[in-house]
Amino acid sequence: IVFAHEELMMEPETESEDEIKNKKEFEKAPAYQKKADKAEDYKSSAYTLISVGFIGVIALVLIGTGIIDLNLTKYSKFMTLGILGLLFFIFIVTGFNALHSYRRLKVEGDMENQLEKEILDWCRKNITQKNVDEQADIVADLLSEEEKYFKRFEVMKKMVSNKYLNLEEVFLEKLMDDLYMELFQS
Repeated sequence: IVFAHEELMMEPETESEDEIKNKKEFEKAPAYQKKADKAEDYKSSAYTLISVGFIGVIALVLIGTGIIDLNLTKYSKFMTLGILGLLFFIFIVTGFNALHSYRRLKVEGDMENQLEKEILDWCRKNITQKNVDEQADIVADLLSEEEKYFKRFEVMKKMVSNKYLNLEEVFLEKLMDDLYMELFQS
């Protein structure tokens, strides 16, 4: 019983400061979504909102003219048509705003895809396993794979950041992650 009690009293293993820092950065880093993908999301939302809005307005016109009879008092009919009319109007306006955002994001997505291709082409020509490991001071079998990953990742990120200034952090990290897989996992 004494030994079991002493084991419970021992401190659990603590994580190093680097592990905690990496874990916090990973937890707060948002997943990257390409602008072309965002554009497609906006497009489907726009068409859905506009369609529902216009179908709703048509239904309200049919109810208002008496073609569809809901057996409501005049006051109830007025309130229903007013509130639902406002709702469907908001759907239509929001749909057109989403359509405008889709068009803007489509152009930005095309530019982003072109930039991504350019960066990856440059990386494939200028970044190799050997030069990354040399700059990261990686000596075979002295570091764990996780430590190698973080050192390599930072070196690759720095190389690209020096060539292409002002890249979004999540965009750059996604590119470097893809490149890392291509260089070191294949």
